[in-house]
Amino acid sequence: MSELRWHPLLEEWVITATHRQERTFFPPADYCPLCATKPGGFPTEVAEPSYDVVILQNKFPSLQPEPPEPAVQGHPLTPVMPARGVCEVLLYSPQHDATLVSLGPQTVYKIVQVWRDRYEELGALPEIEYVFIFENRGPEVGVTLSHPHGQIYAFPYVPPVAQRELASMYRYWYRERRCLLCDLLQRELAEGVRLVSSFGTWQAFVPFYARYPQEVHIVPERHIKSLLELTQAEE
Repeated sequence: MSELRWHPLLEEWVITATHRQERTFFPPADYCPLCATKPGGFPTEVAEPSYDVVILQNKFPSLQPEPPEPAVQGHPLTPVMPARGVCEVLLYSPQHDATLVSLGPQTVYKIVQVWRDRYEELGALPEIEYVFIFENRGPEVGVTLSHPHGQIYAFPYVPPVAQRELASMYRYWYRERRCLLCDLLQRELAEGVRLVSSFGTWQAFVPFYARYPQEVHIVPERHIKSLLELTQAEE
């Protein structure tokens, strides 16, 4: 079961999904549910003997298009509501031991195209407010399958971190009449000590205020609202 529970101290929704404890946990490579189904082998989530890039519905979703009613009773202080939304899994490759980096630019380009398509389709749903595309790496953050894959979550609300970022950018604009991301990027370019890579109109750098090991921000040189505004060269 899953539901959204309101956190009154932080004023944000918390997703509680107890059924995710039943997920498959690091099976042997020969029994990976995300590999292609081999002739005569056990059936996987992909019924074909091979594939390129695949989108699957998450079998243990935190959010569902038609969620059940909450399993617990809410309270005026801590209301609950159904965990409505979408959780998808994007399989990068049939190669079990590959990584996103090792797949090469052509496959990565295809993946970006899938990101864009899913962002557009899911974002157009009337109940969806935010589409989050991400990849977890390692068991430390909850990964249970090593096959190369990413996640696409469509939320019925804007998550709190994104809300805070947007609010900060609005405040900066009204105060300075300038774009906060543009100014941060110009500072990094001017100092040059934290730049990681430059490719096309994109800059990758470790921010001065990095909170995590290996934290890298990738920022475009022009204003882009979403994936839907990327040009072919930027993709």
